[in-house]
Amino acid sequence: MGKIKTEGNINGLGVYGFTDDTDKVLYVGSGMMNDRKQNHEYHLKKENYKYNNKKILQEEYEKDNLTFKVLHFSINNSTYLNGTNKERQEIQESLEVLEQFYYNLYKDTCCNEMRKIRKHSTSPTLETTYKRKKANQGIKNPNCKYDIETIVEIKEMINMGLSNTEISKKTGVNRNYISQIRTGQKWSSVNILPI
Repeated sequence: MGKIKTEGNINGLGVYGFTDDTDKVLYVGSGMMNDRKQNHEYHLKKENYKYNNKKILQEEYEKDNLTFKVLHFSINNSTYLNGTNKERQEIQESLEVLEQFYYNLYKDTCCNEMRKIRKHSTSPTLETTYKRKKANQGIKNPNCKYDIETIVEIKEMINMGLSNTEISKKTGVNRNYISQIRTGQKWSSVNILPI
């Protein structure tokens, strides 16, 4: 149960489709095809498509009838990987046009949710990385385990001269994490007045 067949060279950029055993195109997408195949396969194994628009993909996957088929292989792979941001953006836009073309060609059988294809930039720049880091600092980070009160309490105990082990016993926070707070690697944005 559950295997995706592959048709064509997926080691590069391009437009792909998922087909069933009758070669009917069920879904159209684009990007680095090996990455996209892996991503879809992960979601199919976890049955994440069972209750959304990609339900047909899930059903065909479970019957071993799903094929990842290359519809268009891009000749711009090295430019995309090594090019400037402007060149990457132009390639993204051309992929968007090609994906829309293939979607329009197979729209009667496609389960795609978007009728108008829009690509999002997947090329992080120094500026976007910096903005993302700033936006996810401290309690705004979606993976944040501790609230601001706990961090302030830890910083106050650090100022009182308590060891990481003592603080860990009182708060239940890992000693290594407390060490990172002490050295400013974590929560440097939270300042408290010295006692």
